[in-house]
Amino acid sequence: MSLELTPCQQENLEAVESELVGVYIPQCLEDGRYQPLQCHPSTGYCWCVDQYGDVVEDTELDRGMMPNCEVRHRMMKCETKCRQARLEAQASAMIGRYVPQCTEDGRYRPLQCHSSTGYCWCVDELGETIEGTKAGPGMVPSCDEFLGNYGCFL
Repeated sequence: MSLELTPCQQENLEAVESELVGVYIPQCLEDGRYQPLQCHPSTGYCWCVDQYGDVVEDTELDRGMMPNCEVRHRMMKCETKCRQARLEAQASAMIGRYVPQCTEDGRYRPLQCHSSTGYCWCVDELGETIEGTKAGPGMVPSCDEFLGNYGCFL
């Protein structure tokens, strides 16, 4: 009888079996989900992760400092439209797929860029492309000048 391992349990097992000195070993909850607070004993650094094991932006603090992951963990149970779109894109594992960029609180960043093509454009608060803002590789549109016509990103 083989048990189906969660992604956290699989990463944990692979790290333990690697027998590498100082390797980071993901910490899992009893039910197999990622523990919101992850720490690397060898370096002394701690950070927060979401339910997919992705590092929560701005939680990687200086050595010896502990981020408050519980507040962030509760906030992430209801995903925003941007965060859902981002997670779906990442889960598809399709090479070159556009992955939306979200703010820490889950809203769309006004400037979106496709890392594979180099194109960037501006979006409104719903993630819809603002007409006339698409810029080719090496160019970045100034989203501030377009956002005045489309409301604010509060």
